Amino acid sequence: MGPTESPVIERRQHPRASYRASALVSSDRGALGQFTLEDVSLGGARLVGNDQIEVGTAIDLQLTSGELSGICLRAEVVRSSSEGKRVGVRFSEPPTRIESMIQEVVLSELAKFAA
Repeated sequence: MGPTESPVIERRQHPRASYRASALVSSDRGALGQFTLEDVSLGGARLVGNDQIEVGTAIDLQLTSGELSGICLRAEVVRSSSEGKRVGVRFSEPPTRIESMIQEVVLSELAKFAA
């Protein structure tokens, strides 16, 4: 590492895997629009859409495609980028019944890279 480089601190507790799915996003104020999940872990996900969402906003994600279609997750926006309209979210206590589904998706995607 050079003198001007700073170390990258990894704060994620769960492995993250690429996963594309559509999601309807809403908050207490109403619908925020259609977003695309880019990756997912047991702890959160990265979304991209047409609108930026403020950090700290509590949202509901209704997944509308992919293996997790039909699942609704409560989350909080922890990162927001105006470039590319990407937001990082942390799930607010994902229900136990879907933890195994998310874990299967993550492990399946990670296994593709190991092969």
